[in-house]
Amino acid sequence: MRPVLVLWLTAHGIPGWLAPDYATMCGLATLLGAMIALRLAARDGESLHVQARALVLAYLGALLGGYVFEWVRAIPDAVAAGSFDPIVTRGRAAYGGLLAGILAPSLYLRFRRVPQGGAPSWMAARHFLDRATPGMGIAFAMVRVGCFLEGCDYGKPTSSPLGVRFPVGSIAAEDHLARGWIPAGAPSLPVHATEIYESLVGLAASLFAWRFLVRRRDGGAFLAWMAAYAAGRFALELLRGDDDRGLYLGLSSAQFVSLALLAGVFVLSRRWRIDVFHRPLARGVGIASIVLLVLLPRPAFAQGTDAIVLNTGERLAGAITEFSPGDHVAIRLANGQVTTISWIFIDKVERGGRTEWVKPVSTAPSPTPSPTPSPTPTPMTERDARSVQHARRITLQVSIAPSLTLARPDVPSGLTSELDVLYRLRLGGSTRFDVGLEGRVYANDVAYHYGLGVPFQFALEAGRHFEVRAIFVPTHTWLVWDTKVYSNVNVWALRMGAEVAWVVSSHVTLGFSPLGINVISAESVGVITSYEPRASFGLAF
Repeated sequence: MRPVLVLWLTAHGIPGWLAPDYATMCGLATLLGAMIALRLAARDGESLHVQARALVLAYLGALLGGYVFEWVRAIPDAVAAGSFDPIVTRGRAAYGGLLAGILAPSLYLRFRRVPQGGAPSWMAARHFLDRATPGMGIAFAMVRVGCFLEGCDYGKPTSSPLGVRFPVGSIAAEDHLARGWIPAGAPSLPVHATEIYESLVGLAASLFAWRFLVRRRDGGAFLAWMAAYAAGRFALELLRGDDDRGLYLGLSSAQFVSLALLAGVFVLSRRWRIDVFHRPLARGVGIASIVLLVLLPRPAFAQGTDAIVLNTGERLAGAITEFSPGDHVAIRLANGQVTTISWIFIDKVERGGRTEWVKPVSTAPSPTPSPTPSPTPTPMTERDARSVQHARRITLQVSIAPSLTLARPDVPSGLTSELDVLYRLRLGGSTRFDVGLEGRVYANDVAYHYGLGVPFQFALEAGRHFEVRAIFVPTHTWLVWDTKVYSNVNVWALRMGAEVAWVVSSHVTLGFSPLGINVISAESVGVITSYEPRASFGLAF
């Protein structure tokens, strides 16, 4: 959907690069969720540097957990294929990110050393999760809007007025083309906007949890959110049309996780003596599920124009979903069932109303074609610059920035420099995700900082010579303070910012970050926030 939004913006005289994508929505959700959680923590009188560390662990867990969930699910396919390709080509799963994002900060708060007189560690995790519930709903809403713009996680075809068509070249359109439901060059059939539905489920879950949040911090708000979201997600999965998410025994992997979460919420609510399944809450979730399952019009499936003719003369009509010459063909029949036919039983394959393959009458080997000469390579032109830039995988980047301390007159400003080594992961035609290691050196009149961080960078390639980046860097910093002012201490830091970059060539980039905030948190010095506008020089390999 993002190309449609870009066209609308340009038609109204607005730069198309302002249209957000999945990476942008993820970055905004991260910042907004952190702001809400830290504001509630400050209101509760919690230690902000402890809460900030827990948030960093939550976001790292959410990022890695989404990939790990899909990697584990892809293991059987990898074993069957004898290759790692089914694993490395998988995306991220929302449930994997959610579960890991909950587990990581909970373990940290559960086992960290608690000062004498402080709250028990087992309660600290419940307090943290309660404060995270508003941000969780908002984060799911924004991330799923990003999925809608990206075109993934789409729904089943429908004749409902709520149906939306994804443009030519989108994932839904390519899927429908492969099934034989649409001709080449056409947009997708109208489908349920399940991404938007799930955004509303996330927000509704936060509303359901609000009555527990305003009352006390005992884990009730978190359990209420999880119960409402799991129930809504189970119902929404019945409207999903992307079959590659995993279907087992008639249910998707997300539905199995939803059932496990509902069981876990029930057990914890009994153990913590919290009446999560309050009648108004259960009634609201039940009504929402009924609306999704009953009141919405039933999906309307198109009939395919494909067919397989067997050795027996039987003709199977439907939509071919897999076509592997010499091995097998999979076809979706009119009743929705997918049948896989071995190649040795096939006499003829038809796709799109025309014959794709016919079993040859003679089994004599065909003559070996004579080799054709390789075409003469042509020199690279300026139009190839962007594709060459896309092919780069490693970036070495040097940055320098003044660090202007905010609201702390006792801490002087200083100067910082960083060296980043980043690996590029392609997300789409114009978006990518960079991750790597960062060495950071900071100095002012009273201190020297030496830090090692893990930068996460979302980049939007707006043109051949222009990029916009969102940066998120958690850092562990070793501080060498002047002993007359501060004692030596290990601290954590978090840097966030937005950067624009000029792509000078396929190897060289120059960047400037007008928006850069660095937050250092330590028990001996409290929280120090600095404004850091930085300039960078990058080499891509």
